[in-house]
Amino acid sequence: MRAWFRERRDAVIDAVVSVPVTALVGVCGVGIGLAVWHALAAGAAWAWAVAGLVVGLAVGASAATATRLWRRQPPDKGTDVPPDLRRARRDSDAALLTAIIELIPAEAVTFLKEHDFGGDWRWSQTQPWWRLGEFAGDIAHRFLDPELEACRSAFAAVLQDFLDTLAVNSGPIEGQRGVQDDPWHDVMPRSARVDHPAEYERRREAINGSADAVASAYEGLVGLARSRLAVFVDRRAPTVPMTG
Repeated sequence: MRAWFRERRDAVIDAVVSVPVTALVGVCGVGIGLAVWHALAAGAAWAWAVAGLVVGLAVGASAATATRLWRRQPPDKGTDVPPDLRRARRDSDAALLTAIIELIPAEAVTFLKEHDFGGDWRWSQTQPWWRLGEFAGDIAHRFLDPELEACRSAFAAVLQDFLDTLAVNSGPIEGQRGVQDDPWHDVMPRSARVDHPAEYERRREAINGSADAVASAYEGLVGLARSRLAVFVDRRAPTVPMTG
């Protein structure tokens, strides 16, 4: 409603200002013609002075009209957003960012950056990323800010690549007992690593590289979103269980 009143107000101001200015420019044009004609006919110096004054008025009026029209150019549609809607969009994006951060405990990021996937790991140490993968796959979990959504989309692609790489190149260690809820995983049984060292290295490097990319992309997304949305989440204690 307020935007509608602003549009009506601006239209009235434009009409009040532009009509007299246009009339003044027309009068000045007629005056210039008469002054120049009289000066040429009589050779009077005062006529040239009048002509100069009229020209000055015409130029000034034209400049004023042009300046006002330039200032009244409609703003870019992407930025002409009512404050209430802009605030609602920001709140929605802030809530989504908080949900993403709460899904990933700080130690989950540290694990990807520091762990060598040539060794063993617990299922619980990668589980937060699987949960985030499911969360990111929901079409409802999208940022409304175009820049943030582009960054989130790029991160989601990197995350999915990591999960695919992990699923194809690793699995639970055989013969485990009493750890069904949180089994150990590796890229290849120890007995097979001696017979297939090249395949072992390929799997290890594939997962390590993909894990580094996820950690970097995640930190980039969270850093950008926090700077734009001013969101803080206490990371001293994980809000998502690391097991189960």
